Formats: sequence, structure tokens, C-alpha cells
Amino acid sequence: LLSVAKYVKEHFHKPIRINTNGLANLIWEKDVTPELKGLIDTVSISLNTPNAQRYHELVRSRFGEKSFDAMLAFAKEATKYVPHVVLTTVDTTLTKEEEKQCQQICDSLGVTYRIRPWEVLFIATPHAVIKVAV
Repeated sequence: LLSVAKYVKEHFHKPIRINTNGLANLIWEKDVTPELKGLIDTVSISLNTPNAQRYHELVRSRFGEKSFDAMLAFAKEATKYVPHVVLTTVDTTLTKEEEKQCQQICDSLGVTYRIRPWEVLFIATPHAVIKVAV
């Protein structure tokens, strides 16, 4: 990923955004955020919910309940190296109170909160039309 980002930066001068679950530091067992400096312009992280237990129910990370705090820590660390850090949830999946809690989390981390629209994608195959929520 980083070598591709470096190539794109050097040859095309385009901004680069990474969409992630924010668990890279758990996966690689080290803080990878410094490696993003100068290569990545935006990191968009799926927050999904303001609640650690509910997050674990939704994400089912192999790292268990520590995943939620690790994701938030990744977001906080990323602000040191990436100009734009965004935590996202999906419209219609949370209550207004939960959205407010997500905004408070983002404010405490110094990152942007974005509510993504609920989108439905239809995929046509030779045998069926598949409806997928994204």
C-alpha cells in the first residue's frame, strides 16, 4: 500500500485516501501511523457505533473487545501524521443520541465525524440481480 501511495504521489500528484477499520496497529503489532506521513492525505475509519460492546458485535474482530479502543487510538495517532482523519458511521443505523455520542468522541480525538449515506447497490449477473447495502 505504501509503495503504491508513494508512486501515485510522485507521478500523479493526487491526494490519497485510505478507508480502513483502524485496526492496523493491532494487526501489525506496532504503531504504523508514522509510515503514513507524507503519503496519505486522508484516513477514513469506520467508527460504526459509539459503544465498545456494540462495536464488537458489529465488527467481530479477532482482537475482541480491545478493538474499539485500539481503533480510537489509531485515529488519534494518525492525526500526528495525516492531514485529514475522519471517523464514519452510516446514516439510519444509529439513533440521534448515538450520533451525538460519536460526534463527542470525534471532538475529543480532534478528528472529523462524517455520517455516510445508506446506499443500495444493484449488481446484475447473468442469473440474478443482487441487492447489496453499502
